[in-house]
Amino acid sequence: MKKERRQFDLVLWGATSFVGKIIAEYLLQRVSELTDFRWALGARNPEKLARLQSELGSELPVFVGDSFDRSFLEDMASQTSVILTTVGPYMKYGESLVAACALKGTDYCDLTGEAGFVQKMIDEYEATARESGARLVNCAGFDSLPSDLGVLHLNEHCERVLGSGLRRVEMQVRAAKGGVSGGTVASGIETVAQLQKDPGLKSVLANPYAICPEGRRSGVRQPSLSAAKRSEFNGDWLHDFVMAPVNTKVVHATNARLDYPYGDDFIYSEWQVANNAFMAYLGRFGVGAAMLALYFPWTRALLQRFVLPEPGEGPDRKTREQGYFALLFCGETRAGRMVTCRVTGDADPGYGSTAKQISEVAIGLSRSLPLSEKAGGFWTPASSLGLKLRGPLTQHAGLKFESPVTGLAPRISS
Repeated sequence: MKKERRQFDLVLWGATSFVGKIIAEYLLQRVSELTDFRWALGARNPEKLARLQSELGSELPVFVGDSFDRSFLEDMASQTSVILTTVGPYMKYGESLVAACALKGTDYCDLTGEAGFVQKMIDEYEATARESGARLVNCAGFDSLPSDLGVLHLNEHCERVLGSGLRRVEMQVRAAKGGVSGGTVASGIETVAQLQKDPGLKSVLANPYAICPEGRRSGVRQPSLSAAKRSEFNGDWLHDFVMAPVNTKVVHATNARLDYPYGDDFIYSEWQVANNAFMAYLGRFGVGAAMLALYFPWTRALLQRFVLPEPGEGPDRKTREQGYFALLFCGETRAGRMVTCRVTGDADPGYGSTAKQISEVAIGLSRSLPLSEKAGGFWTPASSLGLKLRGPLTQHAGLKFESPVTGLAPRISS
């Protein structure tokens, strides 16, 4: 069972944004390897779109419209199989596009790390998407694909080779190098603003099961993600990883969406590795201080004026290409065996690598995921395409999923 083919296989919405341009460059090269792949660019500013076409050296078709124009968005959605959107903060600009895709049966993927937005979209549009056949995939970049697929990869090995699935996993960020984009900062600031307007959002952000399907938004107590501590697996010092509150929610959502392959009592946490105890406590203090500074309007204004990049700004090409990340997954099976694997990327995690990751999700939705295999509704990266993503990500996107190793997690130099 396949969807009827439409005029376009993919529309890149927000193509003139900082990350949108990087995605467009990657897609231009990537789709040249595919047979009869038709795609288009979309944004609100025709002059910027024309400039991007010139930079790409390709007269790609374009859609020009506004993120709040529901009629335009529905028309665009009806003409394409998949929409890849970079337009955030998603809580501010994203709902109308989700609604259009859910209504028109159009697959969708985004880069959001806004848990409140994801939960709201699930509650509002899940039923519509199921009826239309739209597959909607959130968090398809460094938030949160490597974490999500890394756990699925490790669990598959444990079940296949060791005969016992995972009971708990601790993910350690061993290394990461890259720049910060104004778009990411804007999303964080918007989340803080929404939290101040709606105190109920605090319970969503605090709940590790918040973006699971309705009826599955509670479970066993999960570890606190705010601490300086030593790993139970390898004794390394750890502190807060800034993306952990989002990534852990996505991993639990995958578990729930796939009917608990990791068990309904699965434990998962994420951490940043530190060289020693002092650096761990310093890192813990730094993350806490940054969150506190963003919360108060006057300190937030000072940061925006003097420190933080503006929307549309981000790391240059050299920084992106010289960036990388290395994630170590330390797991324990239900039989008590210790097992580890590593997921690495060859570019700046937030932009260079993220652009490639979400592109492969969009191509996969268009080309390798029939409705008979995955019905309409909301999905995570790992619960949608699953291990089918490993091949394209390894062959084209610079990710590596190392073979799991049984035994105590190694102490690896960061």
